[in-house]
Amino acid sequence: MFTYLVHTVSKIYVFALFFATETFLNIIPTDLYIIWSEELAHPWRCLTILSILSYLAGLTTYAMARFVRRIPKVNKWFTNRFEKHIKNSKKWGGYLIGVGAMTPLPYSITVFSMGLLKYPLKQFLLWSLLRIPRFFIYAYILYRTINLNF
Repeated sequence: MFTYLVHTVSKIYVFALFFATETFLNIIPTDLYIIWSEELAHPWRCLTILSILSYLAGLTTYAMARFVRRIPKVNKWFTNRFEKHIKNSKKWGGYLIGVGAMTPLPYSITVFSMGLLKYPLKQFLLWSLLRIPRFFIYAYILYRTINLNF
């Protein structure tokens, strides 16, 4: 299946699937897309596109969470239930975003949580920038350790 994906499926479809999975729960691990990019003619260009799409998907997920929080019943329930976490997110939320951005943890879940907690957008955008170098660091490691020999 992976060979089929690499050599047959259009890059546009793979990028669209990537954006969708990055937006909704990271169903397909990001590392598979990084491995996929190695087999392309311009892998580093592909990684740039993937990293930017991941950043934009994070912003989309954050915006969806903020929209959900605007629903009065959700907002009331969430505020009452997670008041302590809302206060802590102001203090520690950036670190949580950074860890989610740089590690294999599901980034979209972290981002959705920060959106629900109303973490400040400007700080969210800055911490989320860590998502971009993650792709290049992981690619450097994966390209040297995994040889798929298609």
